[in-house]
Amino acid sequence: MATVIESIGTGQDFSTVTLWEADLANKNSIDDIIGEMINQAFDEQVTLNNSTPNSVVLSVEASNRHDGTAGTGARNVASSARTWFVATPNNFSYTLEWIEFDANSNAGPSINGESASPNDVSSINTCLIHDQNGGNSFQGFIIAATRDLRVMNCIAYVNVRSTSINYGLQLDSDKAPGGCLNNTIWGVENASGDAHGIRIFTDSTNGDVKNNI
Repeated sequence: MATVIESIGTGQDFSTVTLWEADLANKNSIDDIIGEMINQAFDEQVTLNNSTPNSVVLSVEASNRHDGTAGTGARNVASSARTWFVATPNNFSYTLEWIEFDANSNAGPSINGESASPNDVSSINTCLIHDQNGGNSFQGFIIAATRDLRVMNCIAYVNVRSTSINYGLQLDSDKAPGGCLNNTIWGVENASGDAHGIRIFTDSTNGDVKNNI
């Protein structure tokens, strides 16, 4: 077993996250793969759905990470509606961390959890997610309404919708270790309907929901 670290960005091992993800199919099944984005603006819609390696982490190189404010680290700046689908196969999970998702006044969601089994719980850690304006479109910084995610230490702000119901985080949280911990959610608005910072679907006590603002 080996830990393989690959850089992502202009002039790096892979120029885009999409190309890095596609190459996961060529990895050794005993290897732990870490993709590290650099401090630049990306503009991609990505689907993570390959389980060939032993584990997969998509992160940001340590010196290129955001400091809690927009534009200070690796960021996906949407030119139109962009969703990253965390579509985990059976018996597999991903970790996404330290990435900024700037919706740039386009519709959301920025991250959508779509796992093959509710037991496959991926983690979203220490991300910045902001500036969604969906009009009549469905919104949500992060959604996983029928599958589980573990969302931790994220900052999400400005999510606007003009009709129906608007959510900041919408998660299924009925399987350990799914849940919503230590997140700050601000500015979830709806001009003519309901708006909720966090909505949790749960039918058991295995998920954790605590310390959210």
